Amino acid sequence: MKTLLIIGMHRSGTSAVARIVNMLGFNLGPSESMGEPSSDNPKGFWEQLPVRNLNDFLLRSVGATWDNPHSFAVDNLTERTRFNFFRLADRFVSRLRGDAPWAIKDPRLSLTMDAWRPLLQEPAVLFVYRNPIEVAGSLQARNNFPIRYGLALWEKYVVEALENSRGLPLVTVDYQDIVSDPVGTTGRLEKQLSEYFPGMLTAIPEDDLLKFIDPDLNHQRSSPDDTQLGVCLNERQRELVAALERAGAGDLREMSFKLSEESDRLLHAADDLRATERVLASGDLPAGEGRERETGDRDDPGGWVENVEQASGRFADFLPEAERLLESVGRAGEQVESFESRLALVERRMQAQEEVLEEQRYALEEMEKQLASDVSVQGEKQAAANSARRAYEAAGELQQLLSETRNSWRWKIGNAAVRLAEMLLLRGRPMLAVDAMDGGLTRLKTLLSEISAPNAVSPHNEADHILETDQLRILNEMPSSGRFDIVIFPIIDWHFRIQRPQHLARELAKRGHRVFYLTVTPRGGAVEPGFRLLEMPEPGVFVCELQVRRTKKFDLYGGKVWPEDVAEIRSALEALWRAHRIGESVSIVQHPSWCNVVTAIPANFLVYDCMDHHAGFSTHTPDVGRHERQLLKSSDLVVVTSEWLMNHHSDHGPRIIRNAAEIERFLPLSSVGAKANRETPVVGYIGTIAEWFDLRLIIQSARKYKDWRFVLVGSTAGCDTSEAERVPNIVFEGERPYSQVADYLKDFDVCVIPFKLNDLIKATNPVKVYEYLAAGKPVVAVRLPELEIMQDVIHLARDEAEWNDKLQVAMNETGDRELVERRSLWARDHSWASRAETLEAAVVQALPRVSVIILAYNNLAFSRACIRSVLKHTHYPDLEVIIVDNGSSDGSAEYFQEVCDEHRSFKLVRNEENLGFAGGNNIGMENASGEIVILLNNDTYVAPGWLFALVEKMAEPDGLDLAGPVTNNIGNEARIEISYGNMEGMIDAAVDYTWQHADEVLPVENLAFFCVAISRKVIDSIGLLDESFQGGFFEDDDYCRRAVEAGFKLGIVEDSFVHHHLSASFDQLGKQRKQEIFDANKAVYERKWGEWKPHSPRVQR
Repeated sequence: MKTLLIIGMHRSGTSAVARIVNMLGFNLGPSESMGEPSSDNPKGFWEQLPVRNLNDFLLRSVGATWDNPHSFAVDNLTERTRFNFFRLADRFVSRLRGDAPWAIKDPRLSLTMDAWRPLLQEPAVLFVYRNPIEVAGSLQARNNFPIRYGLALWEKYVVEALENSRGLPLVTVDYQDIVSDPVGTTGRLEKQLSEYFPGMLTAIPEDDLLKFIDPDLNHQRSSPDDTQLGVCLNERQRELVAALERAGAGDLREMSFKLSEESDRLLHAADDLRATERVLASGDLPAGEGRERETGDRDDPGGWVENVEQASGRFADFLPEAERLLESVGRAGEQVESFESRLALVERRMQAQEEVLEEQRYALEEMEKQLASDVSVQGEKQAAANSARRAYEAAGELQQLLSETRNSWRWKIGNAAVRLAEMLLLRGRPMLAVDAMDGGLTRLKTLLSEISAPNAVSPHNEADHILETDQLRILNEMPSSGRFDIVIFPIIDWHFRIQRPQHLARELAKRGHRVFYLTVTPRGGAVEPGFRLLEMPEPGVFVCELQVRRTKKFDLYGGKVWPEDVAEIRSALEALWRAHRIGESVSIVQHPSWCNVVTAIPANFLVYDCMDHHAGFSTHTPDVGRHERQLLKSSDLVVVTSEWLMNHHSDHGPRIIRNAAEIERFLPLSSVGAKANRETPVVGYIGTIAEWFDLRLIIQSARKYKDWRFVLVGSTAGCDTSEAERVPNIVFEGERPYSQVADYLKDFDVCVIPFKLNDLIKATNPVKVYEYLAAGKPVVAVRLPELEIMQDVIHLARDEAEWNDKLQVAMNETGDRELVERRSLWARDHSWASRAETLEAAVVQALPRVSVIILAYNNLAFSRACIRSVLKHTHYPDLEVIIVDNGSSDGSAEYFQEVCDEHRSFKLVRNEENLGFAGGNNIGMENASGEIVILLNNDTYVAPGWLFALVEKMAEPDGLDLAGPVTNNIGNEARIEISYGNMEGMIDAAVDYTWQHADEVLPVENLAFFCVAISRKVIDSIGLLDESFQGGFFEDDDYCRRAVEAGFKLGIVEDSFVHHHLSASFDQLGKQRKQEIFDANKAVYERKWGEWKPHSPRVQR
């Protein structure tokens, strides 16, 4: 959606203009997240607090504020700051949806706009201008700022706003015109904005506009003839005022603007003085009070402003003040000396601790040897071993931190006078080294305390010492999201290389799913099959290690998965399902060798996420090929990453979901300017360097362009690099963590993809190209089929000669802002978030819509328990629940209405009288929209996975037309031998039974309708329940007989369990009345079908 950025200096009327564009039809966002009006802005600020807070976050990251912005520049932001900002800002921007255009207002955007631009689609700028004397006067009245400082701030904001708007559609408006001629000015503004937002705006009724614009609120009026104008404005400011008042937006785009030396010096001095006062405040006050005083200064800044005004233009007058500061800085120097002695003490403590840790490491080695032969005490000793290992790792971190601190140049400068010189001459942040070392000392003490008193390990909860406390709390307290759980059977472990599996897991968790990410190889040596959660690397993502007693030889990549291995792994998975109450699950399989494991899971939707042409790998085996053919046949959804793979697996109806980039990590790089004063251009590659990597392309290019560096970042295992290593301008950096990829990428001028065109590569959709483009980098690649669709934003080469030519063209594009924004804009549509959304939608589309009808007549306690079980254990994605109240009189209807008001997927149908079982359910069926309709009695309690299992057996080819679950209490074959004492025990017992009987179906000719799933084609063919049967009994026998006669298939699904209390409604009628209804309905049945044969229990197997 197009976005309008409303910018300008504070006190320039941006709030009034924001409200006007809102009245024109722009969406300013939800009112609950807007700032409240204040005495100095009684009409409201009309800006989103999240935007203001994000801009303040950017400013504070470099020590700046809105009124002290001199040190701020987007190029000065650290990579961590950029990453955190983009993650947070992207969440806000992702909400900018709807038919109306969006407007974002905050004067700080004048400074920070370059950080926001990569996130916004087709942004336009509305610049609000106000006479600088009026602005300075308003700041003096509100903030006690001297006029000269207010003018310097105005100049800073205006220059930054106009420079940062380059390349964007620009509209300007003078606040004085709005106040003096609101109707005419608003009309002209609407016309100008309509050029960029055609057909989206509406005229403002004149009465409404005049009610909002109040000329009396313009307290600080001035004119070009004001006597202060010549006195206060410097030459550059006068030129700026003239340009703004005479030029149109088009003319402004052609001009270049730069801050005057006078304003730069004044803002710089203010910056230094503010930093000094912060240090002195923090040094003289007890801990915590410095921060409060700094906040207070912002509220009453008059004192420091007076000092700033004195400092401007007469910098020498500042030196006497510096003498006074010297004493305070000297006291700070004493603090440094005290700190040095404390740190030396810590160092001695650490050395002593290291000796203890060395002993612990030796004990650890001995313990691990003993663990291999003594399984019975594994849990206790492994916990101790983990504690010792963590302590030793912590000592290493301590040593590194201490070394970095002691070797820093700030540490070595201890003389207070030198620190003062740094403040005055080097313009740095005085005493920041002291602050950093105080923080470091705190961290050292924390780490040492953790080493000296390690956390206790509970043998009863394996996860306690594996997950951090807050992560464990999140896991234990995670509410039911109403979304299905996802289990990823990956091709790589979580920390091997961050690729598609981890990105999808993270983004699916963001969408509300619990995601369990398994390790590639189960851990042997367990007493019983089970699992343990190793960590939660992202919110909602749990890395899970399956533990088995033994594996014959589990070889995922070679396809050697023996039946004994499958049985052990299934038992471990069952423990996971039971412990975390996994019900409806979606298994995403990313390597074919998981096939026999995943196809044996009950109530499971199977997705094969095919990322590669496995036969193209040199390590491919016939076993992997056999597993893949079986997996393709068994999958409910096949997803591929390229068109080549889609054609290759076309018999299985694959959906193409390509790779993407973690936009919030790489998009910030697109706002970083080109490297200044770097003599050597850099061509870079990030990724695996293996058999498919064409090194000869790099070698010949490096020899042609000898003044360029060719930097290759990635593992070279299995690739002969000997010739390339002899070329002096080719650099192999080796494999680097994913967290460092952006650091390398930002230094590349051109990025390359030099692959060999074999079947393996033809099937590849390279992740790296999305990351390159998100960073705005020029890309040169060989003509891969998957890259043909990107040829508008990358350069493709057919041979060596064209490769070299394209490299030169790409190098010439370095620093072209228009091309950088074009590439990053393209990449924004290819985020992992959008891919996860597409994958989730593909799963939903592959599943039929289901309508569950709960018929109830009184028995509120039963109904409440039934509905709660459905809410707790049913996370089917396309579901409606229709509650039919059959004339209840015990408060049930009121409870049902409360449930429906709270849950959008529920709706209530109220009958004025009891229409009986057939009549009540028919009303529900007539209101149902599902392809599958389920009749569920209110005296039932469903177990996890009950619905997926029923749907699965009906949705598969040649599946069931009517399906029912197994249960504890019924008079036919659906009843199984099972025992439990309460509903929690029921779930454990149900998991045991359904895992033992996964994917099994018992064909029958009759189903009990306490819970039955009916296909829409059955209803369309044979109609609804026969209402000749009064009250209840025999309706189900009759319907099943009709279905069998029509040729439909009936079956009991063995991995779906529903608890049944049996005859809860009829028991209210009394034994005699119940028997009368039974006999009457039996007679109706026998008139239609002949003698009724009583139901028989199942033959126990």
